Amino acid sequence: MTVLDQIMARKRAELLLEQARTPLHEIEALPRPQRRPFREALEMARPAIISEIKKASPSAGVIAGEFDPAAIAAGYEAGGAAALSVLT
Repeated sequence: MTVLDQIMARKRAELLLEQARTPLHEIEALPRPQRRPFREALEMARPAIISEIKKASPSAGVIAGEFDPAAIAAGYEAGGAAALSVLT
């Protein structure tokens, strides 16, 4: 089994647990944050920094034990990031 196969199997199991914990209709009812156009964000900022948020990678494993993507995003925005790349 390849690393990618292992990741896929683990994510499928996590997804089943999450689906059992929170029904889809509850997730769909949650408020959605305002989106900002990607191209405009890059054109407005100089230099235009795209910051990356990810908890783990196949090669390095877990990068951030205490993982709060909203807090990380807020910090990147406060630091001047023009856009975010969020890996799930």
